[in-house]
Amino acid sequence: MNLSALAERIRAIRTTDVTDTGAGLIVRDSRTPYLKLYIRPTGQCRSRWEYPQPDRRGRIPGLTAADAAAVARMPRRTVDLGAFRLPDDLSAATDTVRRHLDRQAFQIAPHRLHHPAPQPKVLQTYRHLIDDLLDPDVPDNDPLVVRGRALLASALATPAGPNLIAAFVDDEVERLTERRQPRHMPSIRIRYEGHDRSAVRNAAALLAASRTVLSAADPRRLDVMLTTLLDLVNRVPDRVLAANRMSRVEYAPALALIAWWSQQVPRS
Repeated sequence: MNLSALAERIRAIRTTDVTDTGAGLIVRDSRTPYLKLYIRPTGQCRSRWEYPQPDRRGRIPGLTAADAAAVARMPRRTVDLGAFRLPDDLSAATDTVRRHLDRQAFQIAPHRLHHPAPQPKVLQTYRHLIDDLLDPDVPDNDPLVVRGRALLASALATPAGPNLIAAFVDDEVERLTERRQPRHMPSIRIRYEGHDRSAVRNAAALLAASRTVLSAADPRRLDVMLTTLLDLVNRVPDRVLAANRMSRVEYAPALALIAWWSQQVPRS
């Protein structure tokens, strides 16, 4: 493979930086700090996250304090994403590199997968995030929105993820019925290491028994809720799901419950 020609094509990708070492290419992407893609002359590629050692104050350049703390808890600072081979055709090889970088930019980076926050913090973050996303004066790149997405993503990237979505459904029901004490907080008792799915069934039963709230819900709020949670679930890396012995299919019942609710709401 002509690495020089490939390097020029990859450099044309707006977010990339390419280093030709003489023995191969090292590709970096501005959207994914500390991710490197190594390309050998044979077309063999290996992609991995490489994090530096935090300094004496626990800081890593370009990362927040929480992200750096997540890196410090990793058993290794290198996260291997595996190897793959590029097609011999330069255009096809460039497209393969672009798709790989886009996929990694879309998925949750290892340093963003923090230890899940306590239940009350997750619920509070969910409420604030949905409210902010519904507010036309709050941009999607607002720091509070970005941090909220990261915290929810970390919580959803656990075996308790489907139960958390069920908890959010319960919270929406409680909000509509104006009850002061959310019932689901003590009843669900989310354990991040568990695979219990009873919370999803309970949320479905609660919603089915609360016909009065079906038509009272704000369809736009439900749409934003579904779109946001679906986006976050899709961003959970495959390797994280595999480590938890899960698949994305396990989130489907809880997400389908929101979609069903949204369909019951009258649209103007």
